[in-house]
Amino acid sequence: MAFKATREQQAAIDTAGNVLVSAAAGSGKTAVLTERVIKKLTDKVSPVSADRLLIVTFTNAAAAEMRSRIERRLDEECRKHPDDIGLMRQRRLLSNAKICTIDSFCIDLVRENFEKAGVSPDFKMSDGYSLLPVNESVLSDILNRYYEEGNPDFFMLLDTVGAEYDDGDFSDFVLDIYEYSRQLPYPEKWFCELKRDYVNGFTPENRWYAMGIKKALSVSGAQKDIIAKTAELLFSDEKAAGAYLESFRLAADKAEQLYNAAKTGDWDKVYAAVDSGFLPSLPKANGLSGSFAAKTAKYAWKYIGKDRDSLLKIFYGDTAFINSQLKELSAPVCLLSEILTEFDKRLFEKYLENGTFTFHNTEHLALKLLSGEGAYELSQRYDEVMVDEYQDTNDLQDTLFNILSGGGERLFAVGDVKQSIYGFRGANPDNFLIKKNNAILYDKAAENEPKKIILGANFRCKPEVCDYINFFFGNMMTENSGSIAYGKEERLIPAAVYPKADGAPVELDIINCKGTSEERLKAEAQGIADYIIKTVNGGAVIRESETTLRKARFSDFTMLLRNTKTKAALIAKTLRENGVPADYSADGFAETREISVFLALLRVIDNPDSDIELLTVLMSPIFGFTAEETAEIRIKRRTGSLYSALVFSAENGGEKEKDFLKRLEEYRILSVTLPLNRFISELYYKTDYLNTVSAYKEGERRRNNLLLLLSYAKQYEEDNGGTVGGFIKYVLKQSQNGMRSAAVTSGSDSVKIMSIHASKGLQFPVCILADTAAAFNDADARSKTVYSAALGVGFSYFDENEKQKRTTVSREIILDDIRRRSAEEELRLLYVAMTRTQDRLLFTAVFNDAEKAVNELTPALLLSDGRADMLTNRERSYAKWLILTALLHKDGAALRDGAAGIIPYDDISRIDIKISEYERETEADTPKEEEYEENAAVIKELEKRFSFNYPYAPLLTIEAKSSVSALANKAESDKYAFSARPSFMSEGGITATERGTAMHKIIEFIDFDKADDIESEIERLYEWQYISEREAKAVSRKALKAFFESDIFARIKKAKTVKREMRFLTELPAKRIDPSLDDSFNSESIMVQGAVDLCFEEDDGIAVLDFKTDRTENPDDLKIAYGEQLAIYAAACEKIFLKPVKQKIIYSFALSAAVELE
Repeated sequence: MAFKATREQQAAIDTAGNVLVSAAAGSGKTAVLTERVIKKLTDKVSPVSADRLLIVTFTNAAAAEMRSRIERRLDEECRKHPDDIGLMRQRRLLSNAKICTIDSFCIDLVRENFEKAGVSPDFKMSDGYSLLPVNESVLSDILNRYYEEGNPDFFMLLDTVGAEYDDGDFSDFVLDIYEYSRQLPYPEKWFCELKRDYVNGFTPENRWYAMGIKKALSVSGAQKDIIAKTAELLFSDEKAAGAYLESFRLAADKAEQLYNAAKTGDWDKVYAAVDSGFLPSLPKANGLSGSFAAKTAKYAWKYIGKDRDSLLKIFYGDTAFINSQLKELSAPVCLLSEILTEFDKRLFEKYLENGTFTFHNTEHLALKLLSGEGAYELSQRYDEVMVDEYQDTNDLQDTLFNILSGGGERLFAVGDVKQSIYGFRGANPDNFLIKKNNAILYDKAAENEPKKIILGANFRCKPEVCDYINFFFGNMMTENSGSIAYGKEERLIPAAVYPKADGAPVELDIINCKGTSEERLKAEAQGIADYIIKTVNGGAVIRESETTLRKARFSDFTMLLRNTKTKAALIAKTLRENGVPADYSADGFAETREISVFLALLRVIDNPDSDIELLTVLMSPIFGFTAEETAEIRIKRRTGSLYSALVFSAENGGEKEKDFLKRLEEYRILSVTLPLNRFISELYYKTDYLNTVSAYKEGERRRNNLLLLLSYAKQYEEDNGGTVGGFIKYVLKQSQNGMRSAAVTSGSDSVKIMSIHASKGLQFPVCILADTAAAFNDADARSKTVYSAALGVGFSYFDENEKQKRTTVSREIILDDIRRRSAEEELRLLYVAMTRTQDRLLFTAVFNDAEKAVNELTPALLLSDGRADMLTNRERSYAKWLILTALLHKDGAALRDGAAGIIPYDDISRIDIKISEYERETEADTPKEEEYEENAAVIKELEKRFSFNYPYAPLLTIEAKSSVSALANKAESDKYAFSARPSFMSEGGITATERGTAMHKIIEFIDFDKADDIESEIERLYEWQYISEREAKAVSRKALKAFFESDIFARIKKAKTVKREMRFLTELPAKRIDPSLDDSFNSESIMVQGAVDLCFEEDDGIAVLDFKTDRTENPDDLKIAYGEQLAIYAAACEKIFLKPVKQKIIYSFALSAAVELE
């Protein structure tokens, strides 16, 4: 169907210059972006060349979708105008257009300008996690130097960070703060600024000083309002007034003193007011249990006390004390700045040496290119820079886009600041918000002014759903709750057409369930199951077209959770028990049972003295030790490690223990002789662990998790070389940072369970927002050290002189800012969750005491003048926010029962609010287990199946596809498994393997006609980036010269045909790989791939030549080691050339001689 643009959409397509499009959820922004590109490409007056557009999205999938849309639309235009040469040219250029992620763009830019960037063009990319061992190694070198120097400031820094007993804590802190700095355009500048306010002292110019005063002014003003409203309410209840009014008069005096002190801007005056602001408990009074005024007074008193406590954390000392504190900490903080700067520099040097970078590295390299020599030419490459999801940019990316677009003059930014939910990745919504606030509406702006276009029409949600979303965020998202005001420009304009349906499409279910958190979650899941089954079995409720409805299916329902890590599995289990199929993908990869057991096995292989991991492995299905057997092992030897007890038991007749140790020894040998991913694959086979976990519940997911682990091992090995210990650390660290487990599937028609973050960009017929009563994560409050791009770094530490824990004003100010920003992001996350829905939206909340939860919010709302937005930072859960707005809704009468003074809004939205009591299952409700008679036929069939032997089992140890070198050297690998020398023991710091690779590269790329000038050719190969500088220096000129003067090279020069590095793929009989196979496998074959170093054709046949750099004095060693390899090469050459191979030759650079094989 042709795209029909609204007035605002058309403006977004047509408006030139610096344009920002604020596109609400479901407003069709992707279609608008596509049409704008087409307009640019097909403009009759001044078309923009396709390769002069930069179109950036934030995922590869989104980039591929955008390119596909543009290609389809351009193809439509080409079909309409087949004679238009300009269109055909644009279609050809489109393949070169930059439609990509910011990461891909930066990688390409750096590769194209590798010389200016000072890097090799063939650098590899890493996700960062796999480089953790490199990071830790570089940091360890730096810290070891400080330990050796014995600098007292360094040890004070360890104490300040809380790492006096474990320097691993300090390493983690440095790595974390370094990683955080990657989102900044100039991290080295930020490192330097960390010390500024410590060195300069505590004056009014200090940023923490100013923010503390601002906080005191805000809190004291709010206290005055709350006290005045409480007093007014008390006047309406004589008995309550008699009990509490005098206390509130005292509180009013204290609040006034604090407010006046804050207005002066004098820290010491505020400190004195806070210090003297203690309020005693309210007096006890009888006969007020039913008094709403008394209940409100108690609530107000509690929050006045909490406000004072929050100020006490900041105003814990006068300026003299805090100044001395900051001065004392200035030396350690200066040292921290020094360590971070050195670590940044040395780590990049290490990455440069290894030729591997992270995405952050390439972004900073791109910024360097765009800021240095030739930067203007690069920044003028694109006529327009289009960026989707601009609200998710970090400060570094925002800087890049501004430079690329000529200071924003050629920038077309699309986004929705209300959907900025990736603060944990460094996304800064202020980048979008500042542009939006500085821009002028397009129809009122001059040509050279920045323009904004508001796309508010929502083509996704049912109009009634839009109405409720507008009601909720109109009350919650204001200037009081954060930097976004949900006003006219942010409201959703319902534009989707839905058939009329009965009932309110939005529902809030509040469930009362006394019990543990697990019991409450199960109660919630059971309530959701009831809702789903009732809807599925009911009438038609889901839109099929603009005029018709259909019945609901299980697959129409999606449950969204703030956190799936610990809750998705239990919810899915409960849903299934209640007849609702459910799929989920959870966080916490390393915590899944199958992965944690296998990681324990890897750790035991790496270090068997790890008692907990060893016990886990022994009692796992892999080895099957019982609790009694492991206890018996420990009883036999009570001292020492569990491993030593295991060895002792084996030496004293323990057969099971002997078998375990034998297998462990075999696995340990494999771990150092095989590449990491091959080792793990072999371990799966030898332990049969893949099949074992497949027999568990959710076996498919468990199996897929193990296969995921194998793929991670391959990636890790490519980046790091792949040690077992390093890989374990990598998986654990990446799991903490969001590595997801495989999805659990119940079939196509099932309920989906996912995190709100994972739902971004998707839409569903029915959304269920569950677990809303869970409090927001406030882990930062427990952190000893916190940091912020705007506010620096703050600590809590142990004061050795006073022998007590102390906080710092920097830490408390930063924590306060983090909490505020966290609440803002939670509100935006809730907006994302609500706007995923199409037909129906359900919220569920379970409380231990639902009535108490509601009753506590009623006075809070009353004291805030019915402004729910004033309570955003006080009430820390989605459920409380939902209840606050429900109290203000005309449909919230059941919640307002007995609450005087709350006047609901007469809003057009509707919400069905239900309050229920969870009914526990009684013993009588539990169905009795059915009894079955023994079935001999079934037993016989099971015995038959369990005794089945796979007829191709001997082939399982043979790879279906392999390389020549892997097959030919299989027998030799065990002999020489430990013969490789580390690079520091090798000449010039290059290993024998690397030296061999360098020699092969030169033979592959050197011009044989210029082989008499070896030095010039090596220089050419280095300049053309065929070899690295290290390789150019390391290769033996003498050995090369000997080859080029040899008889065999003379034959090559005269040959009719010469092939170098000739790649092939051929079949070989399986029995050739494993002669022990019996004749029944004669017809089985495997695929073999490889590359012949060199072969040449003479009149009487083909000669195959293989180059070797092995150090040996005996040519027969080479024949034994590589004879099979040459035989495979010969067989491949005969198939390719259809001629016989007359000679198989190894040329040994070590011997400077050709060794002929029979």
